[in-house]
Amino acid sequence: MRPPEAEMRRLLLAWDRAVAAGLMLSGTDVNYRTTPNGDVLSDAIGADGQLLVDGQELTSEWAARLRQTKPVFAGLIDTFETVSAEWTRISDMGPCEHSICSCTH
Repeated sequence: MRPPEAEMRRLLLAWDRAVAAGLMLSGTDVNYRTTPNGDVLSDAIGADGQLLVDGQELTSEWAARLRQTKPVFAGLIDTFETVSAEWTRISDMGPCEHSICSCTH
């Protein structure tokens, strides 16, 4: 197991890369989940409404890799994958029907 401090440094860099790649606007809205043993999983909503986990968009491939490397969070990763499969990205939404809307989609 990686020491929690090293894992946090790795995750901070992963979120910096996500911001630089345009996946999210800033890294300030990241949720960190930890266990008493020092395991860490982080998540955020991306700029297009997609779910990001540990700095990457949650795809089925990424979810499988996370389950292998962070098995303590496997149930949560399953939930994330199930829920995010039902989401609609902002870029896939139709025009807003509200006359006073300031949405960017």
